[in-house]
Amino acid sequence: MRALFFALLILVAAALGTHYFLDEPGYVLFAYGNYTIETSLIVFLLGGVLAFIVMYLLLRLLAGVWAFPGWMRRARKQRLERLARRGLDRGLTEMAEGRWEKAERLFTRAARRTDAPLVHYLEAARCAHMLGADDRRDLYLRRAQEHEPKARLAAELTMAEFQLERGHAESARAILKQVETRDPDHPYALRLRALAMQRVGDSAGLFALLPRLRKLKDMDDVALDAFETPAVRDEIGRLTKAADLAGLDAAWRALPRYLRERPALACAYVDALSTLGQTARAESVLRNALRHAWHDTLIDLYGSMPHQDLPRAIAFAERFLRERELERNAALLLALGRLCRRERLWGKARGYFDASLASQPRPDTYRELGDLLEQLGERDPARHCFRKGLRLAAEGVLDNGQTLYLPTRRRAPELPPPRKGDEELHTV
Repeated sequence: MRALFFALLILVAAALGTHYFLDEPGYVLFAYGNYTIETSLIVFLLGGVLAFIVMYLLLRLLAGVWAFPGWMRRARKQRLERLARRGLDRGLTEMAEGRWEKAERLFTRAARRTDAPLVHYLEAARCAHMLGADDRRDLYLRRAQEHEPKARLAAELTMAEFQLERGHAESARAILKQVETRDPDHPYALRLRALAMQRVGDSAGLFALLPRLRKLKDMDDVALDAFETPAVRDEIGRLTKAADLAGLDAAWRALPRYLRERPALACAYVDALSTLGQTARAESVLRNALRHAWHDTLIDLYGSMPHQDLPRAIAFAERFLRERELERNAALLLALGRLCRRERLWGKARGYFDASLASQPRPDTYRELGDLLEQLGERDPARHCFRKGLRLAAEGVLDNGQTLYLPTRRRAPELPPPRKGDEELHTV
């Protein structure tokens, strides 16, 4: 449309010019010394236009000749860049399909054709790592840093990944320690460092790193829990082994509330307090945890741990029987049976064991009932319970080797045989 408009404008201008020049052609005179040049105005204008066009084309030709080498260089560079991109795409495809050798060749060939070979060398290093060629892998990572000095962090993180995959957690930890000196808050470096600490068993270091991990925006709850629960449990175990009660209390208070309410960690803390002789505090912590949130693991520990006041412990556990959803809870009934047995309430203990088995047969419940019956002199029923418990334990092993039922955390202490005057047998 624009071309048509300009063509129409030129035609109108030519028509107007022709109209005026026919009536008055005019003339132009050039004089230089004894020489004069005289022509009509229309010829002069046409000659000027023609001379301008010739000069313009001549200048364009000279500029093109001058810029031809640079144009050739740019064209060659663009062609190499296209080949490099194509090689990168093909290399990624081959790598995704598991053809590591071919992918490595494509990446290294493409790296020589581009001015930014960082990605190519990193992917080539990954292929060499998958092939077990550690020398070539390290060479590619060095070349990546040589071509892009700012890529040192990327190369070090990649090397840390490779070391972790190889099982060299200590080497990865040393690399990530150097990264921390330059970029202490790098999110991915923190995650890799936590994984390395977990692999080498540095529970204290991982525990100290947890607050920084919680601040990471890209860390979901599942990934964070994979670090938090083992780290806290290991730290509790380390402090318990060192008999550091003050450090244990400080570490527990430093935990967020949601971690202190986690059943597995609450059990670990209660176990630690019991081991360090803090039975009353352990019982108090466990009761608070049960009041806040019910969990079978907590009540299982409650029934197995030592209590200074057994009647009070039994009364506390029996309160949960008033709740409809817990009145047939096998773990609660088992815990009550254990507590009653230790309080020499033989009939109540047997009744709770029977009720627990009626709700959910478990090997540890059969064992407790068998021990009680054997203690009471009923050897044949006791042997029957032991056989049923062993059979149930054998049948309760899954294909992956995991057991269907939680094992008893701590066996109740052995009790003397019943004496005259103890409560007579009855069931609830």
